Amino acid sequence: MGDIRLIPEADRIYGPGTSLITAAFTHVRVDGDGGRFDKGFGVYYSARELSTAIAETKYHRAKFFRDFNSGPTRFDMRELIAELKQDCYTISHLQQEFPELYHPDNYHHSQTLAIQLKQHQAWALQYSSVRCSEGICYAVFRAPALSNCHQGKHFEYYFDGNNISHVLEKKLVV
Repeated sequence: MGDIRLIPEADRIYGPGTSLITAAFTHVRVDGDGGRFDKGFGVYYSARELSTAIAETKYHRAKFFRDFNSGPTRFDMRELIAELKQDCYTISHLQQEFPELYHPDNYHHSQTLAIQLKQHQAWALQYSSVRCSEGICYAVFRAPALSNCHQGKHFEYYFDGNNISHVLEKKLVV
């Protein structure tokens, strides 16, 4: 169950599709490590292209299953489509100048940047994907930056005990 107290009252959103958005801010990682741009607070991660989103989720889900010594398994994921209606800070052009922000596994520098942006009430951050060349990602720090969130495609991911070996789109019959 998510903790709504993690979203400031002024940033709470209501209506169709908003539970899909607020989940990212109310279900915070408890392992203490955090993600690329979060540590102790929720962030809605997304990508401009579906292929980038799949590459990012393949990496992170495989890491999750390896960390828990899971054997081979299959699991479902769904595409969420939302509109980003606020301006973003952009660091995509800084990948060569500040490679520490783009380290594949060490998030210390990127988390430090995110904490500063969050303290300044930033809406979101645009950055280059580490998992998919040419991919663009977003770290959204505040729920009201997003709207019109709805489900898109459904996928089945196959974890082979070490990596996600493949991803198949599921065709739903209604």
